[in-house]
Amino acid sequence: MNRLNIKETETGVTIEIKLHPRAGRDRLAGVINNRLKIDVAAAPIKNKANRSMIKLLSKTLKVPQETIVIKRGTTSRNKLIEIRSISTEEVTKLIFTK
Repeated sequence: MNRLNIKETETGVTIEIKLHPRAGRDRLAGVINNRLKIDVAAAPIKNKANRSMIKLLSKTLKVPQETIVIKRGTTSRNKLIEIRSISTEEVTKLIFTK
């Protein structure tokens, strides 16, 4: 069973992401190999795909974009992001409740 890999930090949580740029639309596409799969329509050129991912997460999690930081994988499809000032429970609720 695939479970989202969310870890508590001193300042918030970290989540592993699998980013799929040049998708048909921006959306959370499920969990694959314990990573949150995110589709974005933007191309991975000049950081556009990363910005689209952050914008989508910000809207979904109801947090300011400035609280979302890419900790690892800026130029990779596999990323580790940190979201400040949010708990694991809040992330899980907002991602999986629609």
